[in-house]
Order: sequence, then C-alpha cells, then structure tokens
Amino acid sequence: LLAEDAPDVDEADAAGWTALMHAVDGGHDEIVEVLLDAGAALDGRNEDGETALHLAASRGREDSTRLLLQAGADLELRDAEGHTPLYRAIAGRHADVIEMLQAAALAKGQGVRSRAALESPEEAIPPRVVESTPAPYTELARARGIEGRVVLMVLVRRDGSVGAASVSEGLESSLDQSALRTVKGWTFAPAMRGGKTVEVVLEVEVEFRLPDRP
Repeated sequence: LLAEDAPDVDEADAAGWTALMHAVDGGHDEIVEVLLDAGAALDGRNEDGETALHLAASRGREDSTRLLLQAGADLELRDAEGHTPLYRAIAGRHADVIEMLQAAALAKGQGVRSRAALESPEEAIPPRVVESTPAPYTELARARGIEGRVVLMVLVRRDGSVGAASVSEGLESSLDQSALRTVKGWTFAPAMRGGKTVEVVLEVEVEFRLPDRP
C-alpha cells in the first residue's frame, strides 16, 4: 500500500488513531518499523491524548517502545489525564519498558555518558522521603498473624509527589493495598539531575511487623 497507492501515513480514524497507533496496540512490531521508515508522525494523538509511545508503554510492547525511542519519540508528552509514557508503564507493571524509558530519559538529559558518570553524586541526586506515615495493619492480616514486607514500584514526580505505584512483591492482598494507599500520600524531595528535577522510578519497601506478644 505504501509503495503503490501512497496513502497519507498519518491519516487518523474517527477516534484519532493512526496506523502507527493501531500497529503498536496490536503488537505488530514489523509494521511499526515499516510505518516509521515511511515517516509516520511520532506525536500524533488519539481522542484520549495518547501517542504511540503511550500505547506501547501501557501495553508493555518492548520492541515497539524501542523502535519509537530510536525514532525520537517524546518522553514527556502527556495524555488527556496528564500522564507520561513512563507513568503508563509503571501503572501496567511493565518492568522492561520502564527500564527502557528511564534509560532514554538519562540519555536525553545527559547525553551519552558512562555508567559511572551517570551514577556520580555530582550528576544525579536520588529522591529522599520528606514526609511519610506507616502503613496500617488490616484486621484480616492481624488476625492471621501475617508479617513481612511489600515492595512497591513508585514514580516520584518532579514536585516530589507520588504518581503511579504498583506492587512489585506482594505479601497479602489487604496489606498490599494498605501499602499502596499509604505510600501514595508520602512526599519526597525530588530527584535531581544536571541541576534540574526529574521524574524517577524507585522501589519502596513497606514492612509489616506485629507487636511482640506476651
């Protein structure tokens, strides 16, 4: 079709979806590559404000994410709900896509540098907790004597608030939800890189320990 009929590669349907978006949504990575080679626009948005990169991130499409990033897709565009592709990847718990998006953000902010340079305290300052509250025990977990830890994957925004959060290592359903609700209310001093605040993903461990019994 592209070779013979020369259609508008960026023509959108009634919902604002382009061929590139449909290819990403369906996991058709070879078609994504063909469309990008044909000059498909990276910043097209559907009626929900989503770009192709938002869709790749939310669906966990690793190869499509890589292709879009290599083509220069904008990491910071926000959908109609104000969410970045990184937020969408975290909400979907797509670890490999999160890693790719963070690596791309580092490269964009710092240029191509060594791992040691990126980890230098003069180059990057990780977020730190400023205000936190302990996660409350649930009656069900207390009655069952459940103890342990919940590990969360958390997006810390540029203003230090918590964005998307998901359970990386669960303990028990009610305690998992207690940890999520509590950590979403925490406040952080945001991460800094190159003198600017940046969004980062980090793991947060929430411990649940029953008081000693006589």
